[in-house]
Amino acid sequence: MFSVAEKYADGKAREYTLLKESDTPIVRHIKIKAAANPHDPNWDEYFEFRWGKKMLKSTQGRAKMYRVWRQQDGLCSVCHKPVTKDTPWHSRHIVKLANGGTDAAVNLEIYHLRCPRDQQYANVKEVSPVTPVLLQKT
Repeated sequence: MFSVAEKYADGKAREYTLLKESDTPIVRHIKIKAAANPHDPNWDEYFEFRWGKKMLKSTQGRAKMYRVWRQQDGLCSVCHKPVTKDTPWHSRHIVKLANGGTDAAVNLEIYHLRCPRDQQYANVKEVSPVTPVLLQKT
């Protein structure tokens, strides 16, 4: 084992040890789908999902998600019910990165996985059947 002891002026000693390559964890990267285009709005959800998973793998990313959760008082941004460790949730940018948004915590929101679908269908107004109008030649 390679190490060195260093003494400071105040009399304290500290030992430094050289790390082995086996001490470095292997990190596998997930490939991006070949057809995915970050400039195409149809792929926004895919890239948001990848970004969210990446955030949860780092300490800084988890801290940012915690700040977002606290900003929302622990509630879903869509249904306003509590977001917990036991409920599946996801994050997204309020202003998309392609539209000039940032990765700052104030531009992020968390929501339950089922809520966007519920919100999408809740905003659809029922259309009454239209009776065809007969065109008359004049």
